[in-house]
Amino acid sequence: MVKYLIILPLLFVSCTQKEKTYEELEAEVFCDILPQIINESVSFTLPPPPLPDSIGSSKKSNNLKSQDEIVRFINKKKDSIKSLAQIDKKLKVSIINDLFELEKNDVKLSKELFNLNKIKNREIKIEELKESTLSFEVVEWDSVLSSYYSEKNLTLIRCSRVYFSANKKIAFFINTASYGGLPLNLNVLCKKKKNTWVVEKILKE
Repeated sequence: MVKYLIILPLLFVSCTQKEKTYEELEAEVFCDILPQIINESVSFTLPPPPLPDSIGSSKKSNNLKSQDEIVRFINKKKDSIKSLAQIDKKLKVSIINDLFELEKNDVKLSKELFNLNKIKNREIKIEELKESTLSFEVVEWDSVLSSYYSEKNLTLIRCSRVYFSANKKIAFFINTASYGGLPLNLNVLCKKKKNTWVVEKILKE
């Protein structure tokens, strides 16, 4: 009888899920969300512009056609990158190791009250991103040159800390990328649905 009384508490402890730390929840968001939005952060070379046309009306028509072709090219490229990001470890991304803190006016996509007071910058480790379908390398800010990544069509991103609502079901962070040599901020609002984080809304700046 004593033997069974000892086993029952052990079974109860083993069946009880350990509560995740803030950092573990944060890494969970990155692993789920970054593959969903990385297609907006990858820099790639656009097709060359058309040759100038000497006839005015024809030139205008060609310019409109060229703009449509460029839009189609960009959308096709982004769709291809998004598909590739879902295949395990097929797309490599460089991420700055420093997760930066935000202020209240940085949170623009939700009326949820996120706790911004006690969260400071921290370094992210490569081990935290192992569950993502993306392949990551973690680099230091001082060791990279964003223009190099743009010229080589490589992906370099930097993320803010992740901020959660009180029930830990809504989260917000900013993903900063160098796109075509220019900084691009993606303000990302996400929700947890069926144990997976999904993008709710994105605001580009």
